[in-house]
Amino acid sequence: MTCLDRAIAGHLMLRLRRVPTRLVVGLNKADPVEGSHAWLVGASGSVVVGGEVMDDFVPVTEISRG
Repeated sequence: MTCLDRAIAGHLMLRLRRVPTRLVVGLNKADPVEGSHAWLVGASGSVVVGGEVMDDFVPVTEISRG
């Protein structure tokens, strides 16, 4: 399961419970061609999944539903 899979699954599970989230996709700061990463931010601003390496990535897009 990829980071995107986990972020989407968490986003959908929390959405069913009407909990707002932001699914963020970022590119590697050192080498944007090298890879991407997805993480999920909860309503409180804390990272739900994917936070362990998110500092190595710059956000380029996000999906949010409140």
